[in-house]
Amino acid sequence: RWNDAMSNACWKQLVEAEIIEKRGAERKEKETWALSRKPSSFDEAVTYAVQMYPSHLMRCGRVVEAARMLMLPKLFLARLSSMDPFEAVNRHCSNIEEMTQRSSFAAQGRLDLGGDGDSIEPKDITLAAVNIMIKTVKESYPILGEKEAAAQDQIMIKGEKEAGEVGRALHLIAAFLGEKGNMRQ
Repeated sequence: RWNDAMSNACWKQLVEAEIIEKRGAERKEKETWALSRKPSSFDEAVTYAVQMYPSHLMRCGRVVEAARMLMLPKLFLARLSSMDPFEAVNRHCSNIEEMTQRSSFAAQGRLDLGGDGDSIEPKDITLAAVNIMIKTVKESYPILGEKEAAAQDQIMIKGEKEAGEVGRALHLIAAFLGEKGNMRQ
């Protein structure tokens, strides 16, 4: 009950912040990756919702809906906007791992608590979510041109608050995929 109530509260915050669309709303022809509100205008409730919504969904048995959220570019972009890149990637990878475990348990007939975890293919969702993380990080933090980098005597990433944080985030994605092994088998 607690996680169900919290997932509903998070959903309301994310709809209000225009990170996700209302259920049943017509989808826009072209998915836009830009947020309509500036991340700095996220209040604590929206920031919490961005961080915790997939977790609350999974913990109340709504694994399919959580999987959809993990493949939503705007959710990951909101995570990047409200956390540093490493923390955003770490949170997303943790959610993917939890989704994979819950799906595996459900397929084995264990610990699904009336949920829908046995109806998804975790490998496909993992690959899609990872591709979204990589694309969003690369688009959100472009590498400066050669002239600017040479003048700085190092490769600079536009928007980085601390040197190397984007590289650490991308390394975390690579390590996560390495742990998963060859997922195309």
